[in-house]
Amino acid sequence: MAMRHCARVCAVGTEADMRLMCQVMLDNIDYWEEPVDRPPYTLKELQEQLHHAVRENGPETDGFLYEMISPKRYGSAETGTLRLRIDQDGCGLWYACFAYESVTPFQTREWIDLHKRCSHPLMVALRASEDLGGENGEIIFTAGGTLDNWDSMLESWMWLMEQYECGYPPEEAVARLDRLQAALEADEYDMSVDELLGSCERNLSALALDVQDSEALRQGIAQAVERRDFSRLMEYAHAVAEAALWETEHNAKWLACIGTIREAWLEHMREGV
Repeated sequence: MAMRHCARVCAVGTEADMRLMCQVMLDNIDYWEEPVDRPPYTLKELQEQLHHAVRENGPETDGFLYEMISPKRYGSAETGTLRLRIDQDGCGLWYACFAYESVTPFQTREWIDLHKRCSHPLMVALRASEDLGGENGEIIFTAGGTLDNWDSMLESWMWLMEQYECGYPPEEAVARLDRLQAALEADEYDMSVDELLGSCERNLSALALDVQDSEALRQGIAQAVERRDFSRLMEYAHAVAEAALWETEHNAKWLACIGTIREAWLEHMREGV
């Protein structure tokens, strides 16, 4: 049976960056035509063209086609799992957030191709596979290259592969966590299930805090642009990308779910003593 892989990728920039990304995605499937005798397409019009291309070539439930990412493909995506959200954050930055599942591992080379063709906007990817010891965690695309961030490997796995066990009754969640504990021990991770759940809570709270004050972010971005402080701009863009990737706008749900299963797990461990 093929191994399941999950990925999310978020590109952050200006509205013009989002228009260019839509144009490149359309061009990758030979769907792009320069507008004639009219102003350039708006972002809304480009999104409508993307949706039309998806409806012609795939299910209406999908938000994009995997072949839109790069003309040279080594990976794949499962039909019905592809989602794309293009939106503006409260601080003024725009973002495009992709999500999909696949039977092939995350293909960095395909996404770096999109990154380069779109004039190098900051892009952040989260990927995970069923294999706990596989390639899990964050990749940052910047200036035409990539950086690995190893800070949240297990947290990424718990989010992408298990969605914090949300939707499972406590008894079933505990049984699943029992299997996770065994896998953590087998792979010699220096973290228990309880510690992992606590780390997931802290990660979500910290990411939400980074983007909580939209007006302060807006002012900081304006100052960074004025001073040409590109390092600080990347920090702001990274914060926006991570908040979108981890869906911190739903933190009330995620934290409540984690709290419930963590309490059930601790009770299970106490009963086992």
